[in-house]
Amino acid sequence: MSKFFKQLFLFSILAVVIITIVHLSFQHRMQADTNYKVASKIQTLIIGNSRPECAFNDTLIANTRNLSLVAEPYFYTYIKLRKLLAANHQIQTVLVECSDINLSEENMKKWMYESASVKYLYPKYATIMTLAEKVTVLKINPFAFIKSFPFILRDNILFTINHTNDFIAAKQFGGYLAKEGNHLDTIKNTPVTTASSKQSFSLAAFNLQYLDSIIALCQQHQVHYYLLRAPVHSSYGLASFDKTYDSVLANRYPNANLIDFANYKLDDSDFFDPHHLNYKGARVVSKKLDSVLRLLNDPNTTTLFDNHRIVLTH
Repeated sequence: MSKFFKQLFLFSILAVVIITIVHLSFQHRMQADTNYKVASKIQTLIIGNSRPECAFNDTLIANTRNLSLVAEPYFYTYIKLRKLLAANHQIQTVLVECSDINLSEENMKKWMYESASVKYLYPKYATIMTLAEKVTVLKINPFAFIKSFPFILRDNILFTINHTNDFIAAKQFGGYLAKEGNHLDTIKNTPVTTASSKQSFSLAAFNLQYLDSIIALCQQHQVHYYLLRAPVHSSYGLASFDKTYDSVLANRYPNANLIDFANYKLDDSDFFDPHHLNYKGARVVSKKLDSVLRLLNDPNTTTLFDNHRIVLTH
């Protein structure tokens, strides 16, 4: 019996070594060959979670690429943006979604710590993460970290077989998501829970550290950055969170300019659910954002910001 366990142990060690070698070899190839460039005309990036992912149709916004991704915390957004800015020196502006979800510790625990989130997000970014960042994920959820290896190998093998060297075209980093339909009627009588409607609300300290890092990264690359809030439906109850949101911006990000679509007037038919737009709503706000960016990029435009905020309602 002891001989059997010894052989099993040796086999396990060998398997781990082989998997590690294969993984590192694929990682080297992906770092060296993968094309992380957006089109040369792209000067503005939109990054964030599913709200901007569904709200901003980048085909309607001049020289802009939306690379938002559902349920993405700032930890992974920072890693993505670091690679994008290094590979695309023409980028002049970054719009970073900042809303109640990003500030809520309860939401960020789900997006950062839960096994499903780790197994979904870690394989997407593993090849461009530093060792320290990988150790962070390992500490957060060791079991999900280990279980992610087959997904990383699968993705790397598929990229190799398909001769795909373009993370952007493959939407590995996200992209505009056109939602169809409207589910407000089925949700209308269901109480909507916002982050601030909990009896006790905790700020997502770890997530905000990486928003700090995103801002510092933009400054390092001499790129303009703006915080961005996508529209939500009135039934979402965002007003109950405004005091907390305003306090965080005033105290932690006093110099950050906000482009605020949160209370933009839209028809019910423009929403997919209380906090996501469908393609009809996206068409409306994308055209508006396009006009705002054109004004911001016009050297003859006087400041559009009032107390570091543009509040867009129509």
